[in-house]
Amino acid sequence: MKIDLRIDRIVLDGYPLPAADQRRMAESLQAELEQALILDAQAGRLSSGHTVRRAIGKPIVLTPGAGPTLLGRSVARSIRSQLGRQSEPMESQGPR
Repeated sequence: MKIDLRIDRIVLDGYPLPAADQRRMAESLQAELEQALILDAQAGRLSSGHTVRRAIGKPIVLTPGAGPTLLGRSVARSIRSQLGRQSEPMESQGPR
């Protein structure tokens, strides 16, 4: 199974993330989401031929000073929790 995942933008409302921490957060998010999708694929929970145009994750709560690694993992879990609910068959996408 091939999984093609593209994230164009992540909006963090109310959580200032210094530029120096953005890369660490993105790497943590990628690793966590990648692992979750691999496990979902192995368990047969992913269907082929679906797309998600926009995923709005559940709100997350972090303790002050949580750091970019924990933030990335938390954002990935939030996004993953919504992916199956917001997918649609690729045939119904229409032109991009």
